[in-house]
Amino acid sequence: MTRRRAVAALVLVCLIWGVSFTVIKQALAYASPLVLLGVRFALASAVIGWSLRGLRREELRGGLILGFLFWAGFVFQTVGLQYTTPSRSAFLTILSTPIVPLVQFAIDRTVPRLPTAVAIALAVAGTWLLTSPGGGGLNRGDVITLGCAVLFAGQIVAAGHFAPKIPIDRLLALELGFCAVLSLATAPVLEVPRLAPDAVFVAMILFLALTGLWSFRLQLQAQRVLSPTHTALVFTLEPVVASVTSFLVLGERFAALQLLGGALILAAVAAPALERPAPRAVTGSLPDRDRAPT
Repeated sequence: MTRRRAVAALVLVCLIWGVSFTVIKQALAYASPLVLLGVRFALASAVIGWSLRGLRREELRGGLILGFLFWAGFVFQTVGLQYTTPSRSAFLTILSTPIVPLVQFAIDRTVPRLPTAVAIALAVAGTWLLTSPGGGGLNRGDVITLGCAVLFAGQIVAAGHFAPKIPIDRLLALELGFCAVLSLATAPVLEVPRLAPDAVFVAMILFLALTGLWSFRLQLQAQRVLSPTHTALVFTLEPVVASVTSFLVLGERFAALQLLGGALILAAVAAPALERPAPRAVTGSLPDRDRAPT
C-alpha cells in the first residue's frame, strides 16, 4: 500500500466510524450496550475465525490484553452514548490521541515534548468548552466517554508492543473475539440484558459488524505505511463526520462555545505534528519503524 492509498484508506475509515456513532446511538433502542457489543463483534470475529489456527501462547496473551482494553473502551463509549450525543462522544473519544503520551509517561517515564504538552492543554480547554454549562454541562455520558478515551489510549500503547508480533487477521480475530466473549459474559452482571431485534436492527448490526471488521483491518494496513502522527491527523476527520451525521439524522446542534471547544480538541490532536522527529544515528542503526497500528 502506497502512502497516498494509505491516507485515502484512513479517510474511508473516518467516514465509516463517524457514521457509526449515530448508528450505534439508534441501535441502543433495540439492545442494551453489552449485548449490542457482543453481537456486533461476535459476527465480526466469526468472519476471520479461520486465522486462529496454530495460535501460539504469546499471541493469545497479547490478544487477551488488547481484547480487554478494546472491550473496556467500547463499553465505556457505548454506555456513554446512552446519555450524551454522538457528536460530543466523537470529540471526547478522539482525546485518546493527546492522552497517549500521558500513558507512555506512566509506563516508561518518557517526558512529553512541548508540542505534546500544548496539545494536552488544548484538549483540556476544548473539553471544558464542549461540555460547558452553555452546552448542558458535563453530563454522565461525557464522564463515561472520557474513560473510553483513556482506555483507547492504553490500547494504542499496548498495540505498539504486540501488533508487530501478530499477523493482522489473527490480531483482529483475537481482539474482536475477546471483546465479544467479555461483552456477552458480563452483560447479566453489569446491566439488564435487552435485545428486541427487527429488520431495522438486523440491518444496523450487520453494518456495524462488517464495516467494523473491514475498517479495523484497513487501519492496521494503513498504519504500516503512515506514521502515528500522520494517522492521528487524518483521524481528526472522525468527529467532524460524526457531527455532520448527527446533525442530518438526529438534528443535533452545537452552541458557539461548543463549536470552539470542538475546534480546540481538533487542534490538540494536530499539535503533535509540529514536533520535530528525534535525530537518527548516522552509523550502525536501522531506520526507525512506525509505531504499530491499533
